[in-house]
Amino acid sequence: MNKDNNKRKIDGELLGTYINPKTDFGFHRVFSNPDMMKSFLNEVLSDENEIGHITSLTYLPTDDFGGVIEDEVIFDIHCLTSKGEEMVVELQNANVEIINYENKLLFCWSYLMQNNASPRKRKIKNKEQAVYIVAIVNFPMLKSAASKNIVIERIQLMSPKTSLLLPYSNSLNFVIVDLTKFKKKASNLKTPQDYWLFTLKHAETLKTRPEKIQDELFIDLYDNILPTSKLTEKEIKEYNNSVNDMTQ
Repeated sequence: MNKDNNKRKIDGELLGTYINPKTDFGFHRVFSNPDMMKSFLNEVLSDENEIGHITSLTYLPTDDFGGVIEDEVIFDIHCLTSKGEEMVVELQNANVEIINYENKLLFCWSYLMQNNASPRKRKIKNKEQAVYIVAIVNFPMLKSAASKNIVIERIQLMSPKTSLLLPYSNSLNFVIVDLTKFKKKASNLKTPQDYWLFTLKHAETLKTRPEKIQDELFIDLYDNILPTSKLTEKEIKEYNNSVNDMTQ
């Protein structure tokens, strides 16, 4: 099979050098790799001192949360850290005003809490374990003036009168990663957090790995996971469907 990505096509058009990580196919191809998932979570949660450095994680089923109502909640990626924090990582491209994405995030959290309160197939060492819903969004979800330039923002329950965190704050943590607010160019990248945000936002438009990105993990990402030349014919079809779903 010809692996020359310059001759490989998707819907009649030549494939670029790298896949789009914002597609469902690309998202799962990148973050089904535990090293990539740990790196990403450590970077976007780097300001959350209570978490500390995530050294290991276990992937959990993404479609086992039924029972409250007839529908099931299906997460993009669901994992548990070695310290017991529960992480759900979501990707959303559509505009929040169309899909009421805030409600979906609350719905996901409510399912997780219901599941934690009932007997589980797995043991939970800490009954008050933190739950983090990490939402990567490709639209301006938080539009207040105070949030204008904040790329990664954590949301918890808080009293509007006293500014005190409410009791559920330990278990309710939304982390919004807004790619539309990340403005750095390739020449200005400095940290692994920058590398992740830039890659998620721009990978499909690049011809080569940005010169500033020299970390071993990211070299692996750009050499082995993102290249369209690494896709099989079956994977190209799956990627094609994923691109079409994203543009509909």
